[in-house]
Amino acid sequence: SDGRVRDLLERPLLEGDYRLEFDVAHEDGSFFTRIAIDVRIDDVGRSYHVPLLLAPYSMTTYRGS
Repeated sequence: SDGRVRDLLERPLLEGDYRLEFDVAHEDGSFFTRIAIDVRIDDVGRSYHVPLLLAPYSMTTYRGS
């Protein structure tokens, strides 16, 4: 409900490269239909915060705290 995923893989997180894909297509004819963010996980002992901010004609993401 708050946009957070507590258990993304339903298995232990391993070091490596991952792709987060978001299906953001809406019936209102939005510009973006899918957004993919590639991330590298080096430390499986910490949690990761990858915010995705979406507006009608722009998007931004960053490595959160």
